Amino acid sequence: MNHTHYHPFEPGAGANTCGVLVNNEACLLPADNEFHRHTVLKDVLPREFMSSEFESSLSRKYAEEKVLVQHDARERHWPGNHKNVTYWWELENGYAVAFNENPARGWSFPVLRLK
Repeated sequence: MNHTHYHPFEPGAGANTCGVLVNNEACLLPADNEFHRHTVLKDVLPREFMSSEFESSLSRKYAEEKVLVQHDARERHWPGNHKNVTYWWELENGYAVAFNENPARGWSFPVLRLK
């Protein structure tokens, strides 16, 4: 996957819409869209991200932040210094978080300010 952008869905285009209520507003993206505007960082990272092992990680501060775009690092490289990033996500707050799988040190979730 290159990346997935959130975009407004045009009602009446004939697609089945998601319909999930987020902040009392229905999501109008197609139901089969891989990401929805109510997807948050903790939803796309491995479940271990929320374990006590990563509790002090800076990225945990953004666990509830909305994901705007997901990137496959094989196709769009992580703009930071980490070299073992598999995927990374642009967040609504202007930051990006990566899933870094370093064979020598284990997992990490580096954070980078984009804006």
